[in-house]
Order: sequence, then structure tokens, then C-alpha cells
Amino acid sequence: MLQRLATHWQAVEKQGSRKIVVASSGKGRAVDSAGFFVEGIKTARPGLVSALNAPVAEVDRFALYFHKLDASSDPTNAPGRPQVLSDSQGYRHYLKKDVELRAALAQLKQAPEIKAAARVVLGRLFKNEFIDRLERHVYRFTNSGTLSFSSDDGAFTSSLTGNQKASIESAVDAAHAIYDLYAIAPALRNEIALDFIPYMPASQAAVFAGLNDAVNFYKKGPGIAEKGEVTFAMAQLLADDFFAEVDAIAKGDYRHAAKLRFAHAETVIPLVSLLQLKGMAEQQPLSTLYSYAGNSWRGEVVSPMASNMQWDVYQNSAGRLIVKLLFNEKEAEFKTECDRAKLSGTQSFYDFQDLKACYAKP
Repeated sequence: MLQRLATHWQAVEKQGSRKIVVASSGKGRAVDSAGFFVEGIKTARPGLVSALNAPVAEVDRFALYFHKLDASSDPTNAPGRPQVLSDSQGYRHYLKKDVELRAALAQLKQAPEIKAAARVVLGRLFKNEFIDRLERHVYRFTNSGTLSFSSDDGAFTSSLTGNQKASIESAVDAAHAIYDLYAIAPALRNEIALDFIPYMPASQAAVFAGLNDAVNFYKKGPGIAEKGEVTFAMAQLLADDFFAEVDAIAKGDYRHAAKLRFAHAETVIPLVSLLQLKGMAEQQPLSTLYSYAGNSWRGEVVSPMASNMQWDVYQNSAGRLIVKLLFNEKEAEFKTECDRAKLSGTQSFYDFQDLKACYAKP
């Protein structure tokens, strides 16, 4: 970001009055990400230190943690918040109670290739008798109880109590849990040197990657066409905030040199779906189950580690504003209906006023 917009940051350093606003969901990982990102800015461009509102970032749960809002503790005394809270509650009800969602997820797990892959993975660790009992639902495991951990030098101790929300009720659930460990292990190389590749052969890893994408597609992504915007309507306030930042520039308000927001996959994925970014937002009809063959949505594209969306804003001497969209460090495109807002001969540069009109609610 600093390298791509070097001229912009040089101007910010000289002006001395513009601010880099930093906001997060307030949850630990997002707060840490914001902190390390800010430290990176300070190291790379010390002249921007005075522009940062760090070390304390704003906490905005309605824009950045909208998937888990609580009516009893999240006040709605600001524009747009009541609607976001309502959409959040509708989303959580959908996850817990929607019969057709539950049926789709159950059907995914019952696919013959999924069950066969689960047996291969578990067969490397457990006896067939145990796996058979798992498949017959003789056993059920939950994350209950309390475990304590201490660092090797004894300087740090922590305890973790399970909330019983995670459960393993079948062989597929157990193998999927091993896949989750396999997938996250590369991001924990500094914390713990464990290699899960021996427990998850490449062929079975590919199968569970597909299952993982399918589950995330239905629970966090574009979801079922007949359900409308239930999985992503709650991202509207965040989308509005992007437009509001550019609107401020259009009105001559240059106080913000940038706004940096730090959140989660559960924030990015719905935002992408709401904005209908090309190739990343196609919904699936109830009549057809999600599959790689039938839908272009991929978790590795929409929400890889450190997923990010950036709007670079340019203004000419006449005041015309242009927005360039980048997603995961690559040029990307807004929804097809906004093609008319594109600058001729470009892929990712859009006239802001035309873009805004394209996304305006009827």
C-alpha cells in the first residue's frame, strides 16, 4: 500500500494535518492485526506517525463484527445500526434454524466421496471398529471441560474452557476437524512446529477443501438464491462506510488520508457477496447443491489468509473522482451492472459518481 501510493503518502507527510483512521472489530485477532499493520507503517514511513490515530484503534462492531451482534450489549443509537442488528439477528436465526440450510449441509456430508475420504483419513489413526461406531453415531464429542497450558519456561499459563458449541458426531465431522488443523498449521509455524500433512493425504485434502468451501459458501458466502440476502445484508453499513469516505473527498473534506479497517473472514465474505464482485458472488439455487463444477466461488480466492479489499481514490484538477478496486492485492471488478461506470479501456478504474449510482438502493 505504501509503495503503490508513494506520492500520496509523501503529500500526507508534508501536509501534516491529515489522519489515517484505524478501526477494528475489537476482537483479539483483528486488534492484533491492526496493531502490527500500524507498526509496519511506522517502520516503513516514520513521517506518518503523527497521522495515525494509533495505538488505540476505533472499535466498530456494527461495521466490522456484524455477524455476532447482541441486542442486549450493542447499542443501536446511530444511523443504520437498528437495521444491521435486525439483519444480524436474522442471519443467526438462519444459521441455527433454517431447515433448508441444514438439509443442504447434511447432504454435503453424506456425499459418497466425502464419506470415503473420511475413512481414509481416520483409518491412518484409528481402528475400523471405532470409525464404524462414529458412523453409527454411537459416539458424540464436544469441546467441553477446561484445559490449562503453560509455556516451556513457565512464565505464561492460560486456561481454556470449552463452550460445547463445537461437536463431532460422525466420521466426516472427525476427519473435517483434522483437515481444519491441517489447513491452519502453516500459519502457526512460529508458535508450534507441527506438520499435519502425514495425517491428511493430498487426495483427501482436496476433497475436504471442497467440503470446507461448500460449508462456508452456504453459511458465510452468497448462499441460497431463494434466501435472498440473509447471509450478507448485514454488511450494508460497512459498504456504506466505504462510499462515505469517498463522498467526504467529493465534498472537499480531506481530513482522512486513509481509513484502515481490520476484521474477519466473516466480515470480508459477506461484503464481497453484498458488492457482488465478479466471479465471487454467484448464489446457488435450492435445486442444485454447490459444487466446484457448478459455481465459481472459492474460499482460497475470497478469504485467504490476510484477505483484503482496497479502494484507491484519485481526483483530478476538475474534481472528478476515480475509484480503483483491488482485492487481495490484485485488480478486481465490481458487479457487472457497474461496467458502465468503468473508465474506457480499464478493468478496475471506475467513475465514483457512476459507481455510487450503480449501488444506490431503489
